[in-house]
Amino acid sequence: MRLHPPHSSILLILFFLFVLLCGTGTAEPVSDISQISISSVTLTPEVYAPGDRGTVELTILNRGNTSIQLAAVTMTGAELKILSPSYTLVSPIGGGDTRTYFFDFIVPMEPGIYYPYISVNSARSGFFKYPVPIRVDATKPLITLSQIPSSFTSGRETAVEIQVANSRPDTIRNVQIIPLIHGEPAAEAIEIIPNQYFIGTLPSRETKTVNFTLTSTIEADLTFALHYQTGDNKHESEVTLPIRFSVNKKQADMALSSISFSTQSGVQQITGDITNVGLETAYSVTATIGEGANPVFPYRDYVLGTLNPDDFANFQLTFEPIGTRDTVTLIITFKDRDGNEYMQSFPFEQNGSASAFDGTLITSSSSSGGGGMRMNVGGGSMGGGGVRMTTGGGGGGGTRTFVGPAPMQGPGSAETVAPSDSLPLLPIAIVLLAIIGGAYYIRRNKQTNKQSKKMSRKGWKDLKLMKEIESYDQETDVQDSDQSTTSQTPDEK
Repeated sequence: MRLHPPHSSILLILFFLFVLLCGTGTAEPVSDISQISISSVTLTPEVYAPGDRGTVELTILNRGNTSIQLAAVTMTGAELKILSPSYTLVSPIGGGDTRTYFFDFIVPMEPGIYYPYISVNSARSGFFKYPVPIRVDATKPLITLSQIPSSFTSGRETAVEIQVANSRPDTIRNVQIIPLIHGEPAAEAIEIIPNQYFIGTLPSRETKTVNFTLTSTIEADLTFALHYQTGDNKHESEVTLPIRFSVNKKQADMALSSISFSTQSGVQQITGDITNVGLETAYSVTATIGEGANPVFPYRDYVLGTLNPDDFANFQLTFEPIGTRDTVTLIITFKDRDGNEYMQSFPFEQNGSASAFDGTLITSSSSSGGGGMRMNVGGGSMGGGGVRMTTGGGGGGGTRTFVGPAPMQGPGSAETVAPSDSLPLLPIAIVLLAIIGGAYYIRRNKQTNKQSKKMSRKGWKDLKLMKEIESYDQETDVQDSDQSTTSQTPDEK
């Protein structure tokens, strides 16, 4: 069928009108929420301890070109306690712009990983949910006593080493160590340096060593409290060091040997050796006469200086007994490496009724600022059985007992209280001296005889040589005489 021109124009006009109407019309989008995305999520702190309070920082980005009106932004989580309310009636987010929201919450006490979610609702249509993983870890930093003394002595400076290790998966902040006694600063009861120590930030899996020096005159439980923070949450861990006074098993200990008494120029004198049988060095060792006598010139005191373990030095003191007193006490004082002073006393009891003092060691005692006693019981001078007991000292209890040989005591009157059936030492000593003297005499005679024989042989050799020389000289004289006679002329003859 062929169309006439007027009809064709009408159809063309109608087509253009339809196209124009379609091009100028607007279509309602299904949802403008597709232009919204979460650009960043920040948790403070990154890992939580049970019961911690935390914050999540949420940033929303509008990736479109037109602004979008949000109806609400909400955080929801059944296991968490959400502290922040929902954001409603928020202002529009322009194209390409961002908007940041904050939510506070408290994590549960049970360790684990929780997934609360953020809900974003558009004012026109659509919404989405964004899960936020939150980790709760109950691990605590470790605080340990890495180095402590074997014993405490009243008034003696002691070194203590503390080690802190961050075993948590996150960094802890504001870390510090505070020494406490009964919940109060320890510096109020004892001398401790430093009185607290600030470490600062300690990353995960790292350690820090802290040294303290303390001097105590009281027994107490010293607590080293470790304070730290996860985020803004404060936490504490601790370790306790019991301070109990006891005998220092390593400290210097003085023992006497080769003690003898004598009288010279009307002055009585005691001589002998002092040995350091302890395991630490004794400094400024001094011997003097104590109770029962007056020290007199020339040896009122005797300074031995420093005695290392197993070292000994001799001494001599001059004194005058007081009245009819039958005991004289020898006092030995010394210091340790920290300057603490110690004292040991050795009382001697008069033997018989002689006018000059001749004593026997009865007991010996030691102290550090307070009472104490070291007692030598039984045993001979060399390797015999016996027990040495040291009790307390310096205001603290404790008993140290050594089973075995008593400290070496020399010959003479300064010896331990021996049982009645002990061997007589003087006859044995005389026999030993006789044997040693006889052996020396025999060996000396052998050496003398050997030298005499050597001299005899040398003498005979010298005599034989002299005779040969004399015979040679005589033969030479005869030959010279014969030659002179032969050479004379008849007239000369």
